[in-house]
Amino acid sequence: RPWVALTDADNVALSTDGDPMQLFVPGGAPTIDGFGVLRYQLAGGRHGRVKYRVHLMDSGGEARGGIDVSGASHVFELRVLPVNDPPSFNLQALDVYPTVGRLVTILSFATSITKGGWGEES
Repeated sequence: RPWVALTDADNVALSTDGDPMQLFVPGGAPTIDGFGVLRYQLAGGRHGRVKYRVHLMDSGGEARGGIDVSGASHVFELRVLPVNDPPSFNLQALDVYPTVGRLVTILSFATSITKGGWGEES
């Protein structure tokens, strides 16, 4: 399993079976410090879930039969719920001349059309 974060030499390490990077800004993946504080920074408009396995580690090493990773681990799941962002658009200013009885087509009248946040394309 890849190690996601190690905050100090005598601290807590996280590993995951998934790919959590889609949820976080670069450098914003979860960490747990020596006081048990969980920190992370989400990427805007993202949602999903990822499971983490948490191990306690120390810097005692493995010399003379030492073990530096806790035998027991705990699992937590971080679930980031989706936000139903509204769709949006802009309209161009419009000056028209009377064109009675003719079909009028105005290209690019509505611009910057979005369907909402990430994952709301459908």
